[in-house]
Amino acid sequence: MNILIVDDSNDDRRMLCTVLKANGHEVMEAVNGREGLQAASDHRLDLIVSDVLMPVMDGFQFLRNLRKTSSVPFVFYSAVYDGNRDMQLAASLGANGYLIKPMDPLELLEKIERIAAQGGQEQSFSGEEEAEYLKRYSQVVAAKLEEKVRELELDIIRRKKAEEEREELREQLIQAQKMDSIGRLAGGVAHDFNNMLGVVLGYTEMSLEQISPDNPLFANLIEIRNATERSAELTRQLLTFARKQYVAPTLFDLNKNVANMLAMLRHLIGENIEISWLPVAGEANVKMDPSQMDQILTNLCVNARDAIAGNGTVTIETQIVTIDGLSCIGHLWHVPGEYVMLAVSDDGCGMNKEILDKIFEPFFTTRETGKGIGLGLATVYGIVKQNSGFIDVRSEPGCGTTFKIYLPRQMAGVEPTVTERPSHSVVAGCETILLVEDEPALLTMASLVLKKIGFRVLAASSPVEAIRLANDHVGEIQMLLTDVIMPGMNGVDLAKELNALYPEIKQLFMSGYTGDVVVRQDMPDENINFIQKPFALNDLAARIREVLDGVSQGQGAGGKIPA
Repeated sequence: MNILIVDDSNDDRRMLCTVLKANGHEVMEAVNGREGLQAASDHRLDLIVSDVLMPVMDGFQFLRNLRKTSSVPFVFYSAVYDGNRDMQLAASLGANGYLIKPMDPLELLEKIERIAAQGGQEQSFSGEEEAEYLKRYSQVVAAKLEEKVRELELDIIRRKKAEEEREELREQLIQAQKMDSIGRLAGGVAHDFNNMLGVVLGYTEMSLEQISPDNPLFANLIEIRNATERSAELTRQLLTFARKQYVAPTLFDLNKNVANMLAMLRHLIGENIEISWLPVAGEANVKMDPSQMDQILTNLCVNARDAIAGNGTVTIETQIVTIDGLSCIGHLWHVPGEYVMLAVSDDGCGMNKEILDKIFEPFFTTRETGKGIGLGLATVYGIVKQNSGFIDVRSEPGCGTTFKIYLPRQMAGVEPTVTERPSHSVVAGCETILLVEDEPALLTMASLVLKKIGFRVLAASSPVEAIRLANDHVGEIQMLLTDVIMPGMNGVDLAKELNALYPEIKQLFMSGYTGDVVVRQDMPDENINFIQKPFALNDLAARIREVLDGVSQGQGAGGKIPA
């Protein structure tokens, strides 16, 4: 058949052309009724398929003018439909059918072929019918235009909403990238700072051993050591934000963890603020380092306390929440699954959007100078992201604030708590240690300490120098003590190179990053010995002794790299 398609929608014309041509029909196209009339005048047609609402000349006018000269079968195919009134007008004009978009292509093909086989119909109009037609036509077209306007309004609203969601996702992506960049920077700063702290701490401890407690300098050195340890705590917060700190994940019931913290939290926030504890019924198991949960609760409760002027209430509650795919729309970092939700709410002053957008940035604080460094919420952010969770915050000025922490729910039974590693006294050694550290001051200090307690030390400032010393050395090397991050070659690759020369060599890695990413990626063995910088000299000596003697490790500054 020769079929004319009249439709102002390119997509609809393309779909019809594809279906009809695939079934052997010849197809012509027009975009409005005026073009359709011209095509019907110039060609012999077996069927016309036309839309209703079109520019220049709509489908009803097209059919009415067509019927003055032609009885070719005519089918309306339209998405705008107003019930019987449309069909009655179409039939009165001589239409052979009225089909509603969208329709299954095979069903559509079957119907228009059946209509074409029935043939068209003649149609003539008297003056009275002309007036009635104009009246009915005006009513139908007006109704269709109103419906079309409503559709356009809804489409504009949908488009505007979609654009707002895209803009929100773009802002979330920019924020996530910014936080990731700041995290990498914070981790790098903490790594280098830990090296310097290690030097200060090491020389301070060596100085303390060489002077009497009665010496006036002894107290000064104690203060230096204390300040160094406090600085190390600051770098641990930076590493938490950068998600590069040492953690020992344990399966535990969050309800019990919070309950055990309540007494401390009440003391922390003061008597003028009440804590309301609303645990979910049953177990709320999560897997993370329990000390990290303590950090989250402490930071959130301190922020809640500072937001409340006078008396108030902090509400802590837990829930079991299922996040589906629909809930993740518009939230870049949400992942479907079952979560334990920890909410900390206050009835304090609240925050405006400008502050809310910056609260997780490190060093951002609304407190007075000297009252806070702005790492509390950045630390919370880092902990939650490290444990595959996410955070929602709701706040308005004068209406308080709610932080909701979502952590993946674990269904297994709670694991027993690992006991702390017992302290070790320093035991002298006589083994040979290959010490590799690219920070000169730290290399010198560590070399002095190890020699002082009896070890033979081969000190190298780079992996290349370490390999040369190992090749030139006569005799055994019992241990490799190496930094992880170094220019040219990292400590893990160096260890692999030395294994070929000394298959029995023991290895102890050290780094300003704890549980360093390089170690995790390049060494599949979970039992990698590790100590975090900065370390006390006694801890370093004890750790070396443990590794040389093959003593099993627990948690602490030294230990196995977590998987």
